[in-house]
Amino acid sequence: MGIRSRRRTRAASTDPPCRRRRHRRRRTVDVHSFPWSVMWRDWAALPRDVLWLILSLLPQADILRGAGCVCVSWRRLAVDEPLLWRHIDLAADKDKGKDSDSDSNSDIDLDSDTDSDTDSNSDPPAGWQATACAAVRRSAGHCESFRGPVDDIFLLYLADRAPLLRSLHVT
Repeated sequence: MGIRSRRRTRAASTDPPCRRRRHRRRRTVDVHSFPWSVMWRDWAALPRDVLWLILSLLPQADILRGAGCVCVSWRRLAVDEPLLWRHIDLAADKDKGKDSDSDSNSDIDLDSDTDSDTDSNSDPPAGWQATACAAVRRSAGHCESFRGPVDDIFLLYLADRAPLLRSLHVT
């Protein structure tokens, strides 16, 4: 007679799923087997028209904040290409969801003397004026439309720097 273990053995199919062990073979990838063109892309070497297309798809606030950090050619294009800044849209993200067919802001009561309608969410983001001035400056007088927050000082700046302005949407 053989030695019996005291532990009961069950068939593998009756074990609960958490106790079943699946042995998976881990795949290892040899980095040296890939050609360098697949692993590394020189974003600075892209043609100017391709870079222009990429930057035109990005929100302009993101171009103002970070396109110059990618490489020198991206910064040159973001700063020196006025056609990229013909239509400036610096509206806050909360305004993107609103209906664009209403030209007037109906939730502001012009007759009230109290500031109960204004809260911290309706204020434009900090630094909006510097961002807007930089965008208008980069347009080099070719700005045709502007959408974003304005105040009286920026409105005078916009009138002086954008002689081709045809559309102004205040948010």
